[in-house]
Amino acid sequence: MPLVVVPTDSPRFKQLRIEPVREQAFPTDEVTAPARVTINPNRISRVLPPVQGRVLSVSVKLGDAVAEGQPLVTLNSPDADAAISTYLQAEATGLFRVTSGCPSATASPSFTETDSTRP
Repeated sequence: MPLVVVPTDSPRFKQLRIEPVREQAFPTDEVTAPARVTINPNRISRVLPPVQGRVLSVSVKLGDAVAEGQPLVTLNSPDADAAISTYLQAEATGLFRVTSGCPSATASPSFTETDSTRP
């Protein structure tokens, strides 16, 4: 085994601490080491809301697994409020009807039988 020699007049010698060998508890479940953690770019999704707004709350943390349709954030959006209000008013007056589960994407004009038989 090679021998390490540090001269006594060296600044490094003052940093050395020499003790007799002894038994000591050592944590085996934790290791401190210099490292750089990166995120796999193939496992990241960018989430862009369809409207501008202020984030009121975040329902998930970084690294949480999420499912399709799971709420991630709660937004306060005047644009969304206005769109919903306009849609509900149109629906209440019978101008629009929902043809699938997404009213904003599939709202279509609604005609009654009397409208279609008018001259």
